[in-house]
Amino acid sequence: MRRWTWLLILSLCLACHGAGPNAPLTSAIVAFVYVSHFTTCPKEGTLDYGVCLHHSAPAGTVNLRTFWNKASIRMKEAGPARWQLTLADVPVGVPLLISIFDIKCCCFDQCAPLQTSDVYANGVLLTHLVDEPHGQYGDEFLEFQIAADGSLVPY
Repeated sequence: MRRWTWLLILSLCLACHGAGPNAPLTSAIVAFVYVSHFTTCPKEGTLDYGVCLHHSAPAGTVNLRTFWNKASIRMKEAGPARWQLTLADVPVGVPLLISIFDIKCCCFDQCAPLQTSDVYANGVLLTHLVDEPHGQYGDEFLEFQIAADGSLVPY
């Protein structure tokens, strides 16, 4: 009898919190990959070299910027000119914005360290660019969405 009582209580708790097998997803795990076109920085003495030093970051720094939680997270090197990062708890069912900060870009164009090309989410190339919603910095972001089944919906 006690066993059935505990099972009933557990079932009711799971139903109240939506943890059942048919509950809709509220977040998903997404694996991001960025393939950089920049292999080297110009050597000391070139015009833009000081800009790279200005950022006080190692030459290999690549960060993923997320707009939904305003985070900037360092990606891990996954081979020559390839960077990856897996995020859990990525919101489902809403438009999501990301961009890549590649410090090596500063060596070539000091005003454009953000990269929005050759970025993949769960193996899907992201291509839909949108302006930063608040227009504070004039940056562009890649937009995509995670479906209720956890799959990626590019625009």
